[in-house]
Amino acid sequence: MKPKNYKMTETAYESNAKHRRSRFSRIRRVAASLVLTLTALSAAQAETASIDVLVVYTAAVKADQNNHDGVVATARVMIAKGNFGFQNSLIDAEFNLVHVEEIEYTESASFNTDLDTLTNDEDVLTLREDWGADIVCLLRSGSIGGTAGLGWVLKDETGRDTTGFSVASVQSSVSANTFTHEVGHNLGAAHDADNSAVDDGLYLYSHGQHFDGGTPDSHRTIMAYQKNFNTQVNFFSNPNVSHLGSPTGNAEGTANPADNAKTLNVTTSVVAAYRVNQTPIPSFPTPFPNLAFVEGQSKTILAQAVGTPDLSYQWYEGVSGETSNPVDGATESSFTTPILNDTTVYWVRATNPNGSSDSLSIILTTTSIPIEDNVLDQNHDPANDPFLQFSVANGVVWQEFVPSASYLHQIEVRIWKDGTPGRMSLNFTDENGVVLFSKIYEEGDITSTFQWFTIPLQMYVDTGKAYRISMQRLDEGSGFYAWQQSTNDTYLAGSSSRDDGDDLYDYYFRTTGSSATPPTADINPNQKTIAGGAGNYDITVTSTGDWNAAEALDWLSLDPTSGNGNGTVTVTVTANNTGSDRLGSILVGGNNHSITQSPSAFEGSLTPLEASFAAAGANASLALTTEHPWSATSDSWITITSPTSGTGDATVDYTFSENTAPTPRTGTITIESLTHTVQQFGTVLTFNEWLLAYYTSEEIAAQTPSAGKADPDGDGLNNNGEFLLLLDPSSRHSGPQIVATKISNGIVLTISPRVDGVVYRLNSSTNMITWTPEPSLTPTVVGDTVTFTIPAGSEKFFQLEIQAAAP
Repeated sequence: MKPKNYKMTETAYESNAKHRRSRFSRIRRVAASLVLTLTALSAAQAETASIDVLVVYTAAVKADQNNHDGVVATARVMIAKGNFGFQNSLIDAEFNLVHVEEIEYTESASFNTDLDTLTNDEDVLTLREDWGADIVCLLRSGSIGGTAGLGWVLKDETGRDTTGFSVASVQSSVSANTFTHEVGHNLGAAHDADNSAVDDGLYLYSHGQHFDGGTPDSHRTIMAYQKNFNTQVNFFSNPNVSHLGSPTGNAEGTANPADNAKTLNVTTSVVAAYRVNQTPIPSFPTPFPNLAFVEGQSKTILAQAVGTPDLSYQWYEGVSGETSNPVDGATESSFTTPILNDTTVYWVRATNPNGSSDSLSIILTTTSIPIEDNVLDQNHDPANDPFLQFSVANGVVWQEFVPSASYLHQIEVRIWKDGTPGRMSLNFTDENGVVLFSKIYEEGDITSTFQWFTIPLQMYVDTGKAYRISMQRLDEGSGFYAWQQSTNDTYLAGSSSRDDGDDLYDYYFRTTGSSATPPTADINPNQKTIAGGAGNYDITVTSTGDWNAAEALDWLSLDPTSGNGNGTVTVTVTANNTGSDRLGSILVGGNNHSITQSPSAFEGSLTPLEASFAAAGANASLALTTEHPWSATSDSWITITSPTSGTGDATVDYTFSENTAPTPRTGTITIESLTHTVQQFGTVLTFNEWLLAYYTSEEIAAQTPSAGKADPDGDGLNNNGEFLLLLDPSSRHSGPQIVATKISNGIVLTISPRVDGVVYRLNSSTNMITWTPEPSLTPTVVGDTVTFTIPAGSEKFFQLEIQAAAP
């Protein structure tokens, strides 16, 4: 019998409110199987254990955290707090967030239900395999009855991957340590001794701890329940680690042992081996900013792709996905454009061995705004130049500032070169780390001891956001580079990398530019999902100036492709006959609009719809007319020789072998929703061959069951008739039955079931010697029944004649 996993809860705590503990009836136990030795596990712990975490969340969490980006930010905080807990507690492990995704699940009124569903959900299990996650956490919104989380408890020293699941309240995971607490259960840790059984954890010492932090029991570790509103600290219990002057745990062998750290230093490497980390294809997590600058300039753009191992690049001119204009030689992460006099669009494809990913379109908008050398921002007093001070740049040094105007022409800095220090780089980035300018200076480019360097931006910026100027020495040469310090401490502490104790300095810089603003444009909607058929829809443009619309897709068109001020762009799409969703990107007014079109229903025709063949084997074909992708299948006795799948029109060839049976057979070839019917007649037998199927040659020679007019089974149909119908002459009721029914104006003769390939005809006679066909008495066929209606008249004898149709 498969043992059940063992759950433990975390109680939610809020200020000025007393919360009851979760009932222990929630706990499920599972037997432990101690197989590996502690020595073997310790050896496996030689390297820091990296536990890959998959976070899934509900629609309620998405709403609470302000969409997906908010959930990702929360997940990163959870991971960071967990890693700080490891570090504080001397646990040689780390959490690694591999993926965050919304799932289609409505939160229940029970954490037990949520955890059971999470553990067995096929979509979640697939995500776990796809991302190689060791641990899976479901974030839900809110607590239930004081409970903020629930997780399976690892009770097997060798590990059990089915215990790698937990549920946590997203609110408590931010304000407290609920995520770390629940994953602590997944790693074998139990609550404090006052709130758990002695064997609730993996080991007898696997408990959390209350400890003194100035007053008795004023603090508790991550795994301990609240006691008298004491304060939780981000520590796992460890008797070798003190906080606020008190040990955070009790050693093994003492009363009430509490050493979660000792437990986790054993289990983290085991759990980290649940899954092999999957290397994803490259991605572009940060969209490129739209850059506006003065015409007649060139720009350097840096790809913001992430992924391992080393990435390769190819830059293209045009909207994202348009590969007809690759930029020659642009195969590095950065790309410097030629001189641009018109708005131009670029994009980049990043590739690693697992696949490739395309960036969104990068829009470089040119304007004819004249360069204004108005000084905008500076933190330097030119009168103090005689008192120059420089700070040596051994690593990356930087200065942050918030621009006071929207257009930056250039930034000036002064660098001191000493000796032969090698290459140096200057960079300009936004608050998200997106590189807006980057240039590497060779040592020969720097010719003087004190040299002014100009960063030619010629771009629009956001006056409400912080930007960073940075300098870095790239080589290990002889000497150094230094950046001039400001003589005015203009910016607050923390606005630069400069910190000499209490003596804080800015790095000198000066910007020039103007308050000119470029035209703005917004669109609605930014994305659209449409059905598979041909059709159109509109995008509304709200703009203060000129705008353009562009696409690189052969299945849609835009009208108009440019405008001024407010307007509407009509998107016309063709039917999606690809058999799967197709995705596209449209550029309107400098905004990316994404479109997803579902596949259309299959349409097509077959010629012919049916075909009949003799018993001998044959080759045949049929014609398919369609614009869709398709695949073909057939009954087992029919072989499709080529092709079995494709897209668009095709001639489908098939073959079949001889039908050695005396009865005909019918099969089908199915192509999507279309059907082609194949009928093959049976092998024609002589009367004697037919008899030998039912009687031995001795029986035929010794008796008279072989006579044509004999009826050995007494079913009213002689051997001649049973031969024509390929029936069994030795068995009654084995074939069609003939029933005559009297009606008011004649007789109805019914033969059922009808046999394929047989012709039925009535003959009449007055003396049963001479028989004359009755062509006026034609049969009526309904399904498997043949009916003759014989009108009343002069006395006659009627004979039913049956003939096998010629193949």
